[in-house]
Amino acid sequence: MAGEIKILNSLSPLYWILTNSVGQFYNCATPGFEAEADANWSSVVGIASGFSTRYAANLTRQGTSLYWLGNMPSVAAGRYSYAAFQQIGGLPALTDNPVQSGTIEWTGDHISSTGIVLPDNVAFGTNGGIPTDTSITADVGTALNTAVPGSPTAGSSYAYLKSLPNDIAPGVTDGLQQAGVPVDLPATVPTGFLATDTTLLAVKAKTDALVTVPKGTVVGTPAPTATTFTATGLSTTSNEYFNSYALFITGVNAGSTAQPVAASTAGGQLTCASFPAAPSAGDTFVIIGSKN
Repeated sequence: MAGEIKILNSLSPLYWILTNSVGQFYNCATPGFEAEADANWSSVVGIASGFSTRYAANLTRQGTSLYWLGNMPSVAAGRYSYAAFQQIGGLPALTDNPVQSGTIEWTGDHISSTGIVLPDNVAFGTNGGIPTDTSITADVGTALNTAVPGSPTAGSSYAYLKSLPNDIAPGVTDGLQQAGVPVDLPATVPTGFLATDTTLLAVKAKTDALVTVPKGTVVGTPAPTATTFTATGLSTTSNEYFNSYALFITGVNAGSTAQPVAASTAGGQLTCASFPAAPSAGDTFVIIGSKN
C-alpha cells in the first residue's frame, strides 16, 4: 500500500492513526484492531515498519510542500476512519493536537472509487455481504423460473405479471416495434406462468411480426429530392412503410427531424414530408414507427 492517506497541513511533524467502524484502534504490533489503550500512543514495543509507535503511522512530507502522504496498512475491506495529529514531543502522545480527519472506503488493496461501503470483515458474495454479478444473476434466474402463484399477493410483482396479458398487446408491442426490438416468445408457455396460456400465445402471435429497425441507403438514380428518394435495403412490398417515419443518420439531413412517410413502392422509393435538403447517394436512414 502506498500514499493512500493524503494530508494538507502547514504544521510539522505529522502522523496519523487508523480506527475501524466500531472505534477500535489499529495496533501495528499485534497487528490488528483493539480497544484504545492510552499507553500504545507512545509505546514503541514491537512496532512495524512505517510506524513510530504502536498507533502512530508515519506521514511523509512531499518536498517542502504542505502535502503529506501516508501508507495504508494491510487490513480487510471495509469503512475506516483516520485522524492526523501534530507531534508535540519526542514521540506521538495522547495529548497531541488533531489537524485533520476523514473516512476511507477500503477494498482490501486500494481506496474504492465506486462509493460502495463494505462493512468490516464482510466479503463479496457471502450471506449478508455485497452480492457479486454471478450471485445476482443466479438469484434473478431463480426468481424468473418460479411459477406465478395461483393467487398472488395484491400489489406484488406476481400480481402485476398476471395482469399483463389483458393490457400488453396494443401499447407495449407498438412501443417495441418503434424501438426495433425483436421478440421471440416460446411456442410452449410454462404452466402457471400467466393467467392463461392462450392469452400469452396471443401476445406471441402479435410480437412474432416485430422486426428490427429497417435501414436504407439512398441511390443516385433517379435523382433524389427533399421529398422523394429511392434506397436499397428496404422491403419490396408496396406501402410497407406508410405511416412510418424516415430518420437520416448520415448525410446532409443527419440530425434533422424525422419525417412521415406518405408512400413507399416495391422498388424502394419513399415519398415523405420535406427534409431540409435533397439527400445524396450513399446517405443512410432508418425507418421508425409502426408498419402499415
